[in-house]
Amino acid sequence: MNDTLSIILATIWVMPALAVVAAALDLRSRTIPNWIPATILVWGLIASTAGLLPIDLVGALIGLVVGAVITLPLFAVRAFGGGDVKLACACCACLGGLGAVYLLTATALVGGILALVAKSKKQRTLAYAPAIAGGAIIATLITWLT
Repeated sequence: MNDTLSIILATIWVMPALAVVAAALDLRSRTIPNWIPATILVWGLIASTAGLLPIDLVGALIGLVVGAVITLPLFAVRAFGGGDVKLACACCACLGGLGAVYLLTATALVGGILALVAKSKKQRTLAYAPAIAGGAIIATLITWLT
């Protein structure tokens, strides 16, 4: 494997790795620190501009917009928390427009499974960052490795 491909393969996993950190913190404290989505977003914009992601800056911005268009209405009806919106939008920016659709679809599917598990345990609330992290992993696999 050449060095450029190795760098690209390593960099595409930065976003899902940070999403997993956000999921762990959300499970523990029900909050997602702002530094995580901010780091993901800045990293995604820089990496896309530098050619370290298979999308360019315009693609990253399209992903960000797709994420916002889908998640902001969920925030407005209190189905998503603010940290969930920021995390999802930042992750979408790292995947581009179509990748954002994959991420949000996978997140909904993982979230549905987690909601069923929570209901079976009679939990009244659900930390949603684990669903976003699961969606990020699935979308990364679909978007960049196929």
